[in-house]
Amino acid sequence: MRIITGVNFGDTEDIISLPENKFAILTEAGKLYVGFIENGENNFELNPNDFQEIIFMNHQGNSGPEGIAYDKANELIYVAKEKNPMEIYNFNLPSTDNDTLIIPSIPFNAELELSDEIDDISALLFDERTDRLIVLSEDSNKILDIDPSSGEIKSVFELEENNQYEGISFYNQYYNLIIAGEPNFYLRISRPCEANQIDSNFSILCQINHVFQFSESCDLDLNFDQDYDVYDILIATDLQNGFNFYYCTD
Repeated sequence: MRIITGVNFGDTEDIISLPENKFAILTEAGKLYVGFIENGENNFELNPNDFQEIIFMNHQGNSGPEGIAYDKANELIYVAKEKNPMEIYNFNLPSTDNDTLIIPSIPFNAELELSDEIDDISALLFDERTDRLIVLSEDSNKILDIDPSSGEIKSVFELEENNQYEGISFYNQYYNLIIAGEPNFYLRISRPCEANQIDSNFSILCQINHVFQFSESCDLDLNFDQDYDVYDILIATDLQNGFNFYYCTD
């Protein structure tokens, strides 16, 4: 559609969309550039002098910040350091538009919590339905679904090997995934569409009976946490009332 060139930002690694037509550009050195990228059809070049420069760490080498995600409800930025060691930081954007230095929080020890499953982090994505982080690993060919406050792994998705997976995003209103990789390829992943079974004729009582082990007929894992519990009952109720976050097909 158009080419937006970003020069003089340094070694850029990821980009996220923010409210009010702002974007945040992440660099390997530990800087975040926040500014406007206007809608349009013409090619143009970004100037880092037009962006707010936020320094949150000072990194040398090729194992620094690699992925970024945004929790819109809590206005919270998540940044992943690739490896040696793996780390996940979070911080709120500063109230000022001036260039600034901030000290991020480290909510959990990512190397300790995640290293049994993955060897690196290549991208992050925030899932607003579950308030969890989706973590992409290039070296381990996996996607993890984790609790961002503790690092607890909720589920693991295996990817095909021999691909260099670098970026991850939702690509439609059904929260299906698209993964970008080097050199120049992408992969689309559609989640299971169990939510399609929740219509006006569906009996919530059936699911309640299954959760409490009174029957085995409504095994719908609607929040993809590999368990059947009260959260699945609540989601089913929401779906019957028209809340459509968990639908994933047309």
